[in-house]
Amino acid sequence: MKNWSQLWMEGTLWLEAQMAQARIARYRERISMAPTASLGPEAIIDNLQGDKECIVIGEHSYVRGRLLTYGHGGQITIGEWCYIGARSEVPNRPPVWFR
Repeated sequence: MKNWSQLWMEGTLWLEAQMAQARIARYRERISMAPTASLGPEAIIDNLQGDKECIVIGEHSYVRGRLLTYGHGGQITIGEWCYIGARSEVPNRPPVWFR
């Protein structure tokens, strides 16, 4: 028989999983995402422009980091078979060239 702390932990983990799935479902409404692409539970999507085409995620890509579009314009396009790791931040700033 499980004690109350084990039951509490199981309930907490279940609730966290449900909340992550609901958050990911809301994110999918705000971006253009291939059917085979995935968002990890720690993914954060901030599309301040509100246009679904401002953030595009390609086939078989997996995003665990943060994607951010500012309200003044710009776009983020993640190609096919890409991985954006946890704690990564991808803003839509102008490109920076290193020489």
